[in-house]
Amino acid sequence: MKGSVSRRTEWLFGRIAVKEAVRRYLRDFYQARWSDADVQIWPNENGKPQAIGAWGDNLTAKIDVAIAHTSQFVIALAAANARVGVDVESVSRNLSEEFTNGVFSPEELALATQATNVSQAIIRFWCAKEAVSKALGTGIRYPPKQMVITGYLADSGSITVRLTGAWSDVFKNFTGRDIPVSSRVMRDHALAFCFIPASMFNEE
Repeated sequence: MKGSVSRRTEWLFGRIAVKEAVRRYLRDFYQARWSDADVQIWPNENGKPQAIGAWGDNLTAKIDVAIAHTSQFVIALAAANARVGVDVESVSRNLSEEFTNGVFSPEELALATQATNVSQAIIRFWCAKEAVSKALGTGIRYPPKQMVITGYLADSGSITVRLTGAWSDVFKNFTGRDIPVSSRVMRDHALAFCFIPASMFNEE
């Protein structure tokens, strides 16, 4: 893997975390114990990480995984019968005005101003868009402004996201539907989690 030592370290810890997430899933739901070496993590054709191993032959449902990390925080998810996405950002990250105006509409920014902590709400909104894009399996491939934050409850951290424009052209099953995202702040980081039922992708 190319990149700085710190980025390579983040990448490594991300892989360790997602292997552990898969192992715990197998242990908790299938009473099966596998080692880290038995869980291989490889990107698919779109770059989304996939968990692969002989253990998959014994499952009744496909496991999806997601990873996110900063220099101080690593998180990984594993779930069955769903597409999952997660993102994490430091709440102290300074999003430039140019960046903010490039990824959020005036309506989304107005929604953020209703929160007590506006800058934290904006960070959560960005994490939500990233988490949804990862669950969809594309990353931010299409215009982020066309992935619209439609609702935010600061007390619970609940966020809703709707796909429009190029996003809804590609993911037609989501047209007119809000995608729920959970967000929270932990250890000075904003986290967002997204679980989309596999049935929305005609998967089971």
